[in-house]
Amino acid sequence: MTAKLARAGRLLVPVFIVLALIAAAPHALGKTFLINTTPSVPTGLYVRDYSASVERGVIVAFRQPQAARAYLGDTLGFPGDALLLKLVAAAPGDVACREATGVRVGGALRPIMEADPRGAVLPQWRECRMLASDEIFALGGHGASSFDSRYFGPVRDSDVLGVYRSFVTW
Repeated sequence: MTAKLARAGRLLVPVFIVLALIAAAPHALGKTFLINTTPSVPTGLYVRDYSASVERGVIVAFRQPQAARAYLGDTLGFPGDALLLKLVAAAPGDVACREATGVRVGGALRPIMEADPRGAVLPQWRECRMLASDEIFALGGHGASSFDSRYFGPVRDSDVLGVYRSFVTW
């Protein structure tokens, strides 16, 4: 019996060490790893790529823009400090233009909705302009139903934490 307990103890100690490291990781690593549970990008675990720059085609994490907070908090119940993961669709110097049925970015018309599937009215970005040197236009991957720059407008560089790559998706 003691041999079984000793063997179990040898197995449990590394498990507890790993669990302790995982629990301490957010404090030690900051925002190195993010878990995405929304359909904007594939659900899963994302890791920050400190060597990558923010450019068209990469996934970035950013703080909620002011224009998005009421909908995200009051309607969807997101905490105010929840980060958003989206694909950079337009970079400084690119044009983003609201049209009657969508937002045109990079020549492609991205559809919009007036209300979400629950019937809640979505904020509407209604501009047509070139992005400033400190702005990006961020889109999710699921058509009009992704809550992204089509609804809250460009994202400022100062709100972008960095570029993230999928580590494990499910």
